[in-house]
Amino acid sequence: IGTPHWPTVVATGVVGLGVGFALYRLWVAVLVAACVMSLALGLYGHQMLREPIQKYLAGGLERAEQLVTLKPASEPAASLPAAQVELAGLWTHLSANVPDFQASLFTIVVVTGLAGFIFGLVLPRAGSALLAATLGSTLLGAGGYGVVHLGLPGYRDAVSHWGPLTIAALWGIALLFNLADVYGLRSKKRPAAPVKAPGQ
Repeated sequence: IGTPHWPTVVATGVVGLGVGFALYRLWVAVLVAACVMSLALGLYGHQMLREPIQKYLAGGLERAEQLVTLKPASEPAASLPAAQVELAGLWTHLSANVPDFQASLFTIVVVTGLAGFIFGLVLPRAGSALLAATLGSTLLGAGGYGVVHLGLPGYRDAVSHWGPLTIAALWGIALLFNLADVYGLRSKKRPAAPVKAPGQ
C-alpha cells in the first residue's frame, strides 16, 4: 500500500493484537483449528508419506545431476526460488506415488480444521487448555529430541522408539491438569489463617 515497511509491520501487529483480545473466542477457535489440523497432517504424513518422501529425498542427487544437462529452453523454470521448485517437485512426486494423495490431504485439512474451529468456538476454555498442553509438549519434545541427538547419541534408538509415546503421555497429563484448572476442578489451597499473638 506504499507505506514504510517497519512502521507498517508495527502498526499491523498492534492492530492484530487488539483484534485478538477483542475477538478472543474467535482467535482461540482459529488456533485450535490449526493445532488439530497440524496433528492430523502429522499423523497422516507419518503413516502414509514417510517412505515416499524419503525416496524423493534420496533421488535428490540424481535430479541435481540431471539439471546440469537441461536444454536452454527450460532455463526460465530455474529462475523460480529453489524452495518453490523443490516443493513443486515433491508435490508432483507424492501425487504420482501416493494413492488419493490430494483428495486425502484436502479432506484432512477441511474436516479437522472445521472440527477444531467449532470446538474452539463452542468451548474456548477447553480449547485454551488444549493449546497450552500442545505447545508445552511440542517445546519439551523438540528440546529433548535435540539434546539426545546432539549430546547423547547412544540413546537415539530409545528416543525414536519411546519418544512419541512419552510425549503423548505427557500431553495427556498436561491436558487433564489444564482442563482441571480452567474449569476449577482442582481444589485450591486456602490461605493460612494469620497467627494471633498471645493475649489477642
